[in-house]
Formats: sequence, C-alpha cells, structure tokens
Amino acid sequence: MRFVLTHDATEFAARTERLLAAHIECNVLATVLMNVLDGVYRDTGTVFSYGVAEDDEVRFAAMRTPPHPLLASRLDADAGEFVELWLRADPEVDRVTSVPETSRAIAAAWAAQTGGAAHCAIREAMRDVVIRDWMLEDHLDEWKRAWLP
Repeated sequence: MRFVLTHDATEFAARTERLLAAHIECNVLATVLMNVLDGVYRDTGTVFSYGVAEDDEVRFAAMRTPPHPLLASRLDADAGEFVELWLRADPEVDRVTSVPETSRAIAAAWAAQTGGAAHCAIREAMRDVVIRDWMLEDHLDEWKRAWLP
C-alpha cells in the first residue's frame, strides 16, 4: 500500500469518500472530516493520510486535528510504514483511535519508532464508566425507575 500525506481536506474527502461511506466504523472519522470541511478546525494544523492499494482503490484513511487523537480506519498493511510517514508531518501525535487491531498496530509502530511506551487508555476509561454508571447490581433502583411502570 502506498500512503499519501496531505493537509488538503477537500482532496482527502474526495479520495476517501467511498471508503468512509462503506464502513460504519469510520463514522467518527467521517463526522470529524465534515466538521473540518465546515471550518470547525481551521488553523489547527490538521493532517490527513490515505492508503492506496495496487488497484488504485483507497483502503485506509487517517486524520488528526491537534490536539485530538489520530483517527484511523482499519489498516490491513504495515503500520510501521504509515507511522514513519505520519511522524514526519505530525511528530506530536500521541494517541490513536481506531478498531482495536489497528490501534494496537499503530501504537506499537509509534512506540518502536519514537522509543515511547504505548498503553490502552480509552478502553480502560470506558470500562470505568460502565462499571461506575451501568452495572445493574450497583444501580438496580435506578434501572427499575427507568424501565418499570
């Protein structure tokens, strides 16, 4: 896969439209892209990348609106090559949001190339919220009020 890096939101949108529309897991990426195109993240240094397969189809998309995490679609290619290119344009990236296997691959490549340490923060944060606010045994009265007449 050949990775292309750009700061042009319009180019990125045109090249990734089919990919983003075809995969529900790209919902956040597509929504943030719409906000970028609407000018919400003006002057933030937004960076985009897409991966083009040998058949010239775009098979990967990623973007970051600093200071937010890197958002990425599923990556079925070498994450190391992508991260090496990305770090040239955005060396401050320190978080990634994607499907679990892609997040792990990008984080591992980032750690290998920067000497940093990667860890999963969001999954742990989500677990804490679920346990605190949604576990039935801790919130039975609230559940009964919400769901029973």
